[in-house]
Amino acid sequence: MESEFVAASEAGRELLGVRETLSEIGESPALPMKMLIDNQAAIRQIE
Repeated sequence: MESEFVAASEAGRELLGVRETLSEIGESPALPMKMLIDNQAAIRQIE
């Protein structure tokens, strides 16, 4: 379960970077940005 949580956390950081890059080039990404996770234990930990 921990590895899934670490992966989700890293993916979230990547999304923040993508959002920042899009903002820098004048694009407005849809908010909130969705991150799909199918591991129930990781979902419970994140919530």
